[in-house]
Amino acid sequence: MHLATLTCNRDIRQTLLQAESIQKFVSPCTHWVIVNQYKISDDHKRRWSEYLKPFYTKHKLELIFPEDIQVDNPILHNIPYGTLYNNGWKYQFTVAKLIKDDYLCLTPKNFFIKNIELENYRNVVGNGTLINNIMSEGQQEISKFLNQTPPDFVFSSHPPMVMNYKVLTERLGDMIEFDKFWDRMTLKTIETNGKFGIMDWQFYSYLMANRFHWTITKDAFNSNIRSLNYEKFSKDPISFLDNIYSQEKIVTLGMHRQFLEHCNENDLTLINQWLFNKGLTVKLKKLKYHKTINI
Repeated sequence: MHLATLTCNRDIRQTLLQAESIQKFVSPCTHWVIVNQYKISDDHKRRWSEYLKPFYTKHKLELIFPEDIQVDNPILHNIPYGTLYNNGWKYQFTVAKLIKDDYLCLTPKNFFIKNIELENYRNVVGNGTLINNIMSEGQQEISKFLNQTPPDFVFSSHPPMVMNYKVLTERLGDMIEFDKFWDRMTLKTIETNGKFGIMDWQFYSYLMANRFHWTITKDAFNSNIRSLNYEKFSKDPISFLDNIYSQEKIVTLGMHRQFLEHCNENDLTLINQWLFNKGLTVKLKKLKYHKTINI
């Protein structure tokens, strides 16, 4: 079983924290890091490699870029790439062509906080949490594309997500039509100024619904701190984090950028000290939600 992360320049620091946590807590495996930056220079690729490689003495790093897995689609040629970040979500599916095995799909905000044997998660269904399905226009498009009745339940939106290679290849084949479908949906999102949207976790829910018997479950192995958690966090930050850590099944933690925006310097100092006490030395910093940086 493998790991896969979709990231970009903006999230480099969180990606480094994730890499350090993999080095410390995860059994040896291959980690596929997909850098969602368009027409990236060789020098830029080299710097990504230099930043990440020190954390991969026990694991294998596969650093890839859109051109490694992108199907060329003329409808996207004249669209500013800065508007296409959500289009990169498709790489979480198409990377299966390279991995050829099951993989745990991460976002940059996720990092490990406990020792895990990755193979133990191969049979987890998605992210381990199902919620009642509320239909959307995006889901209607998914339903038509897959010629499938909408499921009663879908995964929650919280990563990580276990991606089943056999299901992906059985349902999506060589990924070419899926790739074009996702591009069309991204274009529609741009044309409607975000009023239309298609989500990766919804799409994967449809793929898995035909294979597994669905029951509502709360058997989650991850915890994601979002902006709505800040008020509770700010009252007693260390107790808040310790409470998450004390839950036996939770092995990954995620701190969303919108949550970090709420944090003041004292909050960040406490968070980074808590991480340091767990053996993680990469420090989190406040980053504006839509800010793009050059590495």
